[in-house]
Amino acid sequence: IGITLPVFFTRTPEDLMEFNIARRPDPDTGALDLAKVGAFLEQHPETVPAVTAAMTMPIPASYARLAYHALHTFKFVAADGTVTPARYHFVPAEGEASITDDEAAALGASYLRDELESRLEKGPAVFHLELELAAAGDPLDDPTALWSDRERVRVALTAARIERAANCDRTDDDG
Repeated sequence: IGITLPVFFTRTPEDLMEFNIARRPDPDTGALDLAKVGAFLEQHPETVPAVTAAMTMPIPASYARLAYHALHTFKFVAADGTVTPARYHFVPAEGEASITDDEAAALGASYLRDELESRLEKGPAVFHLELELAAAGDPLDDPTALWSDRERVRVALTAARIERAANCDRTDDDG
């Protein structure tokens, strides 16, 4: 899964459920109960960076002009067997772009879908795959942890090698 925020909101599925419950609007007023959200954030300070990023993220100009970030750390294995933990990022080849509140209002509610359909009629949306390499001591199992100033490597995919663990799910299409 990739998201447009640099980190995720919670460490565990249980915390995510609790966060979503805290964010439910009051059924009578339709307003967010800031006391509930504040209490959750007080108990889960690791959620604050994602909330801050979500609140301050500029309005996207296009789905194809957004960067998408991994929620999880993956282990990449080189031909020589060396394992490198990293998070992936899909970075738009055209660069990221945003629009103003007024521009978004003038475009209408479906502008992102409409723009993407129009764009794809003309050709593909191109993204670069970049791996952000873990540094010593980086938590590898915490999607709320922001890694900053880490080395990034641009990857070119040239072949696929798929290995399955014995307990991995299969679909009928897997053969």
